[in-house]
Amino acid sequence: MRRRYSIGTITGGDFEADTLGSDPEYTTFGSEAEAIEDVKSLIREWPSMSYGMRLRNAAVWDNEADRVVWRQRS
Repeated sequence: MRRRYSIGTITGGDFEADTLGSDPEYTTFGSEAEAIEDVKSLIREWPSMSYGMRLRNAAVWDNEADRVVWRQRS
């Protein structure tokens, strides 16, 4: 079953689905709310996973509508 929402990053104006993990089991979701909550959790945890660097370009992509539905603002 294909899940509708993917988390990833925006690079050069394009969504890249595989930048926050390469396993679709952990980077795709059935609901928009679930995908947004997961990516927000990653944003909070990112400094401890990446030597203090902050994640600044996270996004959620709707695979059916073929567009970004949520984008990190800070």
